[in-house]
Amino acid sequence: MCLYHFVRISPCMSYGSVVPLNKRIHPNVIEFLQWWWRNLSINLPFHFRCDGIFEESYVHPDVEDEFPDKEHILFTLFDLAQHLDIDGNILHIIPDIRPKLTLANLETLRIRNASIVSGLPFLLRDEHRIRKLHIRSYAIWEFFKKPVTWWSSLTHLVFDAAYISSGMWFNIIRACVNLQFGYFDIRISGPSDDPFFANPPYFTHHHLRQLVVGWNGEFGCITSKYMLKNLFLPALTAFRISARLTTEDLHRVLESTPSLLELHLGREVAQHNIWYRLYGSEEQCCPEPLSKYVPNLQHLLIQTHLYTTYNCGMRVYINNLFSSRWLQLGRPTNNVRSLVIQALGGAFRWEMDEWLAEHPIHGIKVAFAPKDKPLPWATSTSVEKNAAKYFDEPHFCTG
Repeated sequence: MCLYHFVRISPCMSYGSVVPLNKRIHPNVIEFLQWWWRNLSINLPFHFRCDGIFEESYVHPDVEDEFPDKEHILFTLFDLAQHLDIDGNILHIIPDIRPKLTLANLETLRIRNASIVSGLPFLLRDEHRIRKLHIRSYAIWEFFKKPVTWWSSLTHLVFDAAYISSGMWFNIIRACVNLQFGYFDIRISGPSDDPFFANPPYFTHHHLRQLVVGWNGEFGCITSKYMLKNLFLPALTAFRISARLTTEDLHRVLESTPSLLELHLGREVAQHNIWYRLYGSEEQCCPEPLSKYVPNLQHLLIQTHLYTTYNCGMRVYINNLFSSRWLQLGRPTNNVRSLVIQALGGAFRWEMDEWLAEHPIHGIKVAFAPKDKPLPWATSTSVEKNAAKYFDEPHFCTG
């Protein structure tokens, strides 16, 4: 019930004339898809991943297609699929398949490696109600500037390496009213000209439980402090963030997450109070403790900053980390029971284990995670994992 297939496609022009799409697909592909479709039970949902490979030349088929739909077998399979996974090459030929697809069974849509998602308006219409959308792209088309009706049906949304403006972000995150899982690895393409940029509209996400956000790009440091402003997340239990945020900026965000159980901090978040101590008195640089803003926090993950650890020395860094008055690890008022340190190389782990042997922290389990491995959610339940069977959850990555 899961098919991963490469579709070989020839150019749309041949000797100055336009070639119909059903003559551009390699005949071996058509033959196989026809056989698979005829042996597929249409009463059962299936997962169809389709990647396109452009080829300069091949022999066009001389016989007519024998499919129920003369335009192309891809149309039939797209309309039957419950979980559809396509790349940028396939997306670009969507308008040639048929101007409107019913997609009656579609619940999950993933688009991989698309330089620009210009074909999406032909694929999704207002009447579609997909639940999970995953886009890996370099530029989000203007189609997203004004959210359409089907945003409200999404429960899982992933923007992976996407360039959007801050104005698009404000519109989209407030249109997804039923969102449960959000992953936003976003490159801010430019400063916002919207009048509400510094004070965006108030909005409450009642269903959002897991959120991953990361801001990069030329304007990332300017806009980071506003991207989550006036968003209230009362149901959020797991949160990963990677952005240039001061401790005070982070505290303002955490004030809206009263149910948070798991927090992953990127290397640039609150670095002055995590990675090292500033010169001068400690009281001047240490704000209120983290536990004041997330009193129920049980799982904490911290990413190390390579430059800082080697600049001040790993031993000094580790000592400052575990004795931080902001983290207050092992204190009676702190409910953190597991701490994961993500760093490069085994030398850091050796130094950390040696320090903990000399200065044990009671009531907390400390672990090491290499930077090249995915970071699982500690709070994921078996039900949530089963629900993500056809929708791989992206791992947190700083690049």
